[in-house]
Amino acid sequence: MIAGWQPWKEKLRKFSEWLGRPLFFAETGTRPLVGAAGITGDFWVGAAVYSETEQADYYLATLQALAEEPWFYGTVWWKWDEHQHRPHFYLPDGHYVGCEPTPQMQQAMRDWCRRPPVGKHALVPAARQ
Repeated sequence: MIAGWQPWKEKLRKFSEWLGRPLFFAETGTRPLVGAAGITGDFWVGAAVYSETEQADYYLATLQALAEEPWFYGTVWWKWDEHQHRPHFYLPDGHYVGCEPTPQMQQAMRDWCRRPPVGKHALVPAARQ
């Protein structure tokens, strides 16, 4: 997934330069389905297979690929706190594959946020005492 970001990074860098401004993603994320990270906007569950790992890996790959880019100013994670119930988002095995973060994805984000800041983020001054 990190490799999948590489061609986009160059395009986004050029776009940021053209704008003369950094980029902030107002929404990014994926559902917990095998292959969902590579098929954005596909909301059919049909023969889908549940995967907490797919969702967690997508979020971590996004951060690992973009966090240190000077033109990237962050993102809002997609539907982190959605409270809609959609009966058609249940897989035959009973898993709900709405937009909510899975436990594995939540843990991945906790682990990421516990890491010390690097790159441009390490330069943020400490809070005043």
